[in-house]
Amino acid sequence: MLTTRTTTINRILTTLLAANIFLPAGTALILRKLWFLMDVPDNHRREWTVRNRNLWSDLDLFLGVFFLVQVDAFLEEVKGVARYTVMRQLCLAQPSLVVLAEYLEEGRWKRGGTFAPGSGGASSAVGQEEEDSGTKGADGRDGTDGDMPEAKDGNAGRAGAVGDGVTGPAVPEDPEPTAPTTPTAAPTTTAPSSSTPTEEDLGPLQYEYYGRKNTPHEIKLLRPDQWIMRELLHRGLDLQKMYKLVFGDGGREQFETPGIAGQRVTWDEQMRTATLRSQVDWMEVVRLDR
Repeated sequence: MLTTRTTTINRILTTLLAANIFLPAGTALILRKLWFLMDVPDNHRREWTVRNRNLWSDLDLFLGVFFLVQVDAFLEEVKGVARYTVMRQLCLAQPSLVVLAEYLEEGRWKRGGTFAPGSGGASSAVGQEEEDSGTKGADGRDGTDGDMPEAKDGNAGRAGAVGDGVTGPAVPEDPEPTAPTTPTAAPTTTAPSSSTPTEEDLGPLQYEYYGRKNTPHEIKLLRPDQWIMRELLHRGLDLQKMYKLVFGDGGREQFETPGIAGQRVTWDEQMRTATLRSQVDWMEVVRLDR
C-alpha cells in the first residue's frame, strides 16, 4: 500500500512538473495528507482531522490550496479542460489519488459508471471513455466549493498573489471527536451538458463511508478540498499575505504549528489524546472500516 501511494504521488508530481507547473517543497507530504483524508470515510472525523493544528498547520492548509490552484491551472492551460474545477472535484471525491494521477496524465474520464472503492483508478470504471477537453466555456468554474484563488502561469513566474486575503473568526481550541457534523447539501447549479461528468457519476462515492454503510439517511461526504477551504476560512488565514511571506520572504516557518515542525505526529495518537477528556473509546474512533 505504501509503495502504491508513493508511486501514485510521484506520478502526480512528475506530470505537473513536466508541464512547468510550479510546486513548492512539501507538496508530496500534502498529497499524503490529502490521501489520508480520503481514507477517513465520514465528515466528522475529516473535520476533526483538518481542525487539529498538529495534523494540519496553517502552512499545510496554504500548500494544500496552492496545490489545488496548480491542478486547476494545469487542467485549464495545459490539458484544455473546459470544466476543470468540476473535473478536479470529481477526482478528489474518490477513495484515493489514483484517479487524479490517471486523469492528469491522460485527460480522459470514464462515463456511464462509477468508481468502486478500492478500484485501480479510471481504468476500472464502467462506461464509454470520453475526453473532456476544449475551450473553456462560460461555466468553466462551476462547482460546490466556491471561487478558488487564481494561479499565474508557468516557470516564468507563477508568482503573484494566490488570491484575495480571506478573513474569518478567531480559532477556538481543537474540538474533541464527539457528535458528528452533518453538512447541508450544496445548492443545485445549472445542469452541465450531457457530455460532461457530474456528481451523479460518483454513485455511492458521494456519500459517507462511500456507500458501504447501510443507514436510513445518506449523508453527503464533503471532499478533502472542501474541508481545506472551510478550515482556511475558519482560521481567518490571509492567502495573499501568506503567499508573499512563504515565497517572497522565505518566512514559511512562522506558519508551522509551534513545537510540531519536524516532529513525528500520528493521527491515532492525536485522537487518543483528544478523547482522554471524554467518554469516547479512542480504539473505536480510529477504526476506518466502520
